[in-house]
Amino acid sequence: MSRALGQAALGGVLLTAGAGHLTTQRQEFLERKDGFGLDTDNKRALRLLGRPVLVAWALAATRDRPSA
Repeated sequence: MSRALGQAALGGVLLTAGAGHLTTQRQEFLERKDGFGLDTDNKRALRLLGRPVLVAWALAATRDRPSA
């Protein structure tokens, strides 16, 4: 298996898992469910809004850089 194919496969799996996790976080926020120390609406909203920042950071950290 080539490296690019492996990366694409892993990316697909992680994208699917992340979408499911994001849906769960959204439901916890809407239904006001406590979990992992998130006992207020503000904490749940911060976690939900912080997700895109973490994804952008991960993408930036793993992109190919030109060699010097």
